[in-house]
Amino acid sequence: MVNFHKKHDFINTAVLHFCGDFQSAKVKKLIEQEFGNWQVSGKKPQIKYPPLNLPKSIIRLNQVVPGKAQELLSSR
Repeated sequence: MVNFHKKHDFINTAVLHFCGDFQSAKVKKLIEQEFGNWQVSGKKPQIKYPPLNLPKSIIRLNQVVPGKAQELLSSR
């Protein structure tokens, strides 16, 4: 497992995602404390993605569920 992470995990390709109620400055400080000294090692992986064929049209379906917040907001 350690070898896998050494080969595939890179700080310069990492993404941290946060949602909810938090103080950005405090979170940034914690991230810098925990990850500030993390150094890039090895080569960044080269990924070749296949071509993507987009659909000719987009259909959006937003179902209303009675009693859910979306339904309450849309009925006002």
